[in-house]
Amino acid sequence: MKDKLTVALILLLVTLTVLPVNACVTPRAPANLPPTVDFTYSPGTPTVNQNGSFSDSSTDDDGTIASWAWDFGDGFASSVQNPSHSFSSQGNYTVSLTVTDDAGERDSKSQLINVFALPTVIDIGKDEAIRILVSEIIEPADSYDRISAFALGSSVSRYSPAAFCI
Repeated sequence: MKDKLTVALILLLVTLTVLPVNACVTPRAPANLPPTVDFTYSPGTPTVNQNGSFSDSSTDDDGTIASWAWDFGDGFASSVQNPSHSFSSQGNYTVSLTVTDDAGERDSKSQLINVFALPTVIDIGKDEAIRILVSEIIEPADSYDRISAFALGSSVSRYSPAAFCI
């Protein structure tokens, strides 16, 4: 009987050692999944000083996006979800967006944006435009060809060359 009691005490001791006093196991919360960052911008080919729109399309499958950190690559930044921005000079800019979810997980994405300069516009008067058109764009022709162009098949001898010279 003493041996049975000893075996029972050893089994009890082993059971208490292996199993905690509180045998209830609390389920662990599932691990937080990081967000997935994405964004678009328009216009697709921006020009200098043109206001562009940046649109966040990030998602978080197990929570919400809590903050946005934009870096436009030109020294300017924004914490707005969908900011507007213009670039003051032409060139390539790496625009980055980092989003943080409600549990502190982050994700980042960068896109290269090529900003183009607008063509130079020269403001000239009508007379100067006609002079450039006639002397530099349209090949100069001799007076007979000018007269023929205006005569439209009529007899050239009826027209004075001086009347058609520009």
